Amino acid sequence: MKHALWLLVFVPCIALSQPKPLPDPVQKIESSELLQMQKETKDVISKNIGKWGLVMPIIEEHWKKVDQLIKNDDLHTGADFYVASLEAGDVTNFLEHQEVAHELAITSLLLDEPNAPGLVARTWDRLITATGRLPRLGTTYAYDTEKHVPIPSPLDPAAIPSIGQILLDPIDARRVAATAVENKELADIRAADQKDREGDMSKPMSDADSAAWMKRDRDRQARVLQILKEGGAKTAKDFEASALVLQHSSKFEGYELAHELCLASLALGSKDAAWLVSRTYDRMLLSAGYRQRYGTNSDMRGIMPYSDGMNDRMRKLAGVKPLAEQIRQGEGWRKQIFEATKK
Repeated sequence: MKHALWLLVFVPCIALSQPKPLPDPVQKIESSELLQMQKETKDVISKNIGKWGLVMPIIEEHWKKVDQLIKNDDLHTGADFYVASLEAGDVTNFLEHQEVAHELAITSLLLDEPNAPGLVARTWDRLITATGRLPRLGTTYAYDTEKHVPIPSPLDPAAIPSIGQILLDPIDARRVAATAVENKELADIRAADQKDREGDMSKPMSDADSAAWMKRDRDRQARVLQILKEGGAKTAKDFEASALVLQHSSKFEGYELAHELCLASLALGSKDAAWLVSRTYDRMLLSAGYRQRYGTNSDMRGIMPYSDGMNDRMRKLAGVKPLAEQIRQGEGWRKQIFEATKK
């Protein structure tokens, strides 16, 4: 079978982007500008599929409007962020647009929009493919050029199937999780991970202590990954505990999975992972050489490189301080490290 090598990316107007289109949000859309954009998408763009000379100017104009709505803090409800995410999607799969779409979807999820889990799954797959990697959650499609139909894209073999299942069918996932028992081993591993991080983390370690500490981290992460592959995570707390341990990875893949685990925990109805969803996202981006977005990471240089494409309302919902405060905090951390290493 021959099929195109490119993936069909998600824009709400492209019918072939997914066999089952995303539903409208359940919550009320407060932004009149978003309502008008939604109407244009349905009435104009959907009637001109393939006529890029007519479609692209409207899509590009919607990108600019979404950016302005974020900048002006004009998005308030889960439905506002949901529709803004749809309008921010990029048919060319440009990473920076996919970042915006995913961040808006996360905010919709944090504001309890019932249909947000499915949107988050789709924006995440498209963001990951924009980095040149395989999708993880089963929402993207290639195009069979002989049969002229979309076919499911191959998935990253390292993906954990239960995460996609939760995000794409959160109602059933919550029903199952409601009667599940928290995994005690995951809870114990989480506790050990946190105990290793008690005290003043700015003080330098001896080479031997550092090597032993990193080995304990690797051992914990390997065991968590094994439990996940065996289907041992059932509850929101299980997924949050797993995310907390794996976000101490040193690789893109560890942060990537940790972020997905946070999304799964949130989709199961818990806010325990709200603060962690931003940290795992920023760490993943930085690990691949991209700028962080929430601004949660600092080092001896102060706050690490960031691109400011969101607002402080979105940060607050994800347990993050305002950007200006984080910049000041990063500078304080920088000075603290410098003083500690002078001794």
